[in-house]
Amino acid sequence: MIKICRVCKENKQEEDFPKRTKRPDGSIIRATICKLCQRQVSKKHYKENKDMYRARDKKKNKELFKFVREYKENSKCERCGISGKGMPESMDFKHKETEIKKGRISKLVQFSKKNIIMEEIKKCNLYCANCQRIVEVERKHGHHKKK
Repeated sequence: MIKICRVCKENKQEEDFPKRTKRPDGSIIRATICKLCQRQVSKKHYKENKDMYRARDKKKNKELFKFVREYKENSKCERCGISGKGMPESMDFKHKETEIKKGRISKLVQFSKKNIIMEEIKKCNLYCANCQRIVEVERKHGHHKKK
């Protein structure tokens, strides 16, 4: 099916227009701007509003960093039981060997969403810095095992 882009006014195939929503009957509604024009419009909008986007991202990153910090503060080391209260920086996430890792929690805070971070946290053990080092030595060398 042929459709006309409302920006460039060119006749294009329906597939050249992004999908927007599904109707209750299951049919798809396509955008009125072609993918190429949409890309250009988005780039222009970003350039004109770069400060707003950066401020929004900075705020989001602060909120996610605070969320992870509070999570650590309200948790205990899974090996020795020490609390992260007052010193969440001393708590480390360690991915379980059986889990597939999307990324480090510290990186996900910068580029992800809260629900994705929580999914990743569930794939981890939380250790104090001291136990984290011991666990690494045990994993690599098989000694210093806690009885």
